Amino acid sequence: MPERTLRADDPLAKLLAPDWAAPFAKTEIVTVEDLYECAAALGPNWHRTFPGLGAVRAAALMDWLGQFGRSVGEVTPRFYPAAERTKRADAAAAAPAAFDPQIRP
Repeated sequence: MPERTLRADDPLAKLLAPDWAAPFAKTEIVTVEDLYECAAALGPNWHRTFPGLGAVRAAALMDWLGQFGRSVGEVTPRFYPAAERTKRADAAAAAPAAFDPQIRP
């Protein structure tokens, strides 16, 4: 997936590898905005509408959209499949806290 700012009208077929784009090929999910709207409307199980996509790829797509598609919309935890959301929360809890030199005792 390209690491660049995404536009709402960017076509998924040109941005994603063929095996990643295939689940969307015969649907109305054509652009980055379509993907965002689908995930927003259907919630954490949105990926189940697309056989062959799976929860791990769905989460990766949401990570990508969250990082590079901010102009399209905000990706919140509810966009992620439940199992992937739990993994991310566990990883975040296990990560050491960031050091902030501005915080003093």
